[in-house]
Amino acid sequence: MARTTGNNEFEFELHQQLLRSERIRVTIVGCLFLFALLVFVVQTTGSRNPFPEDASGLMMYPPALFAVAALFSFSLVFYIHRLIQSRSRLSLWIQQLNMLLEVSIPTAVVFWFMTVGDYFVGLSSAASYVYFIFILLSVLRLDWKLCLAAGIVAGLEYGLLANFAMASRPESFPSRILEFPFYFYSRSMVMVISGLVVGIVASQLHRRAASAVSIVEERNRILDTFGKHVSPEVANQLMNQEYEIESREVAVMFLDIRDFTSFSENRSPVEVIGRLNEAFAFMIDIVNDHHGIINKFLGDGFMAVFGAPISRGNNAANAVAAARSILEELDKRNARFADDSIQVGIGIHYGEAVTGNVGSPRRKEYTIIGDVVNLASRMESLNKRFGSRVLISQAVFQHAGLPESEVKKMPRVQVKGRRETLQPYAIA
Repeated sequence: MARTTGNNEFEFELHQQLLRSERIRVTIVGCLFLFALLVFVVQTTGSRNPFPEDASGLMMYPPALFAVAALFSFSLVFYIHRLIQSRSRLSLWIQQLNMLLEVSIPTAVVFWFMTVGDYFVGLSSAASYVYFIFILLSVLRLDWKLCLAAGIVAGLEYGLLANFAMASRPESFPSRILEFPFYFYSRSMVMVISGLVVGIVASQLHRRAASAVSIVEERNRILDTFGKHVSPEVANQLMNQEYEIESREVAVMFLDIRDFTSFSENRSPVEVIGRLNEAFAFMIDIVNDHHGIINKFLGDGFMAVFGAPISRGNNAANAVAAARSILEELDKRNARFADDSIQVGIGIHYGEAVTGNVGSPRRKEYTIIGDVVNLASRMESLNKRFGSRVLISQAVFQHAGLPESEVKKMPRVQVKGRRETLQPYAIA
């Protein structure tokens, strides 16, 4: 049992999928052996026995073989199940040994048919077609090498068995078969070709499985980076992006739920979190609908960014439209639940920011750094001074292309750490 090590999650998840596929395959094989055991017992019970009486001493071998093979198969199923649970790998030598044993069982059955009856009839019996069942089932291994090996081993064993039979008892075969033994050898060739074809199919299925796992891993990477509050559309656009450190023009929104501390005083933590989740749910949807992403939650508020890591249209206008939609939906909800209404303050600023992943290879966070973040936060806090609900900076006003009739110009304010005063505009 080889335990997976390292941080290659893609390889691990792919191998887990291969293990699940192998578990299904071995389960089917085990059921086939049980079915063969049942059929043999039914056919050889009482007067129905089609085999010669002098073969009674050999009748125990097929059911014993099928029973042992079924027991081995289901033991392997249990072993693979444990490997999946323990996040371990199935050794290659076990797969190779299992392939060899499975393909050799039809050879043993054909040889048994030859022993209890006629060699020609034994080689031509339905048991010789069981090889193809195991070759076809090998596709679930998703390993073209094992599929091809199964075809080669099956063809080689059957060909050697046919050669042995014709050499040891030529009287059992029609003269035309002895003159042209291609009748049996062609079947061996078909087995090898079947292994090759199944191997090609297995290779394609392996590629598709790897692609599917890669997509899932990429989505998990996006969720780890941006949280579980990105829309499917945004997630698809973020695929295959590395989020390297870069400079972007973005609109940053800060939203804060007003007086939430007093709201929380007489309520249990479960009620408080439930109320927050209820409020944030529709706000997140609105931000996503306007091509923004929630960058982080800040207790009773959040920070959203429009324009990073992807940009769709006018980022400043998208942020303003999102703020207006949030207020519109909030007013509708407050009208329905007047006794449990909430109010928010929103601040938006537009400018250049440095964006990208910050952290270690084990844990990274997509971060927005720059003066634009600080000023957006300052805009949000100024709502309390002016009694407004949404304040935007002059940069947002200009880049969003808002008409002056839709905004209210507020008094300029001095921001700590900046020489120039800040010009806020209220839109609600």
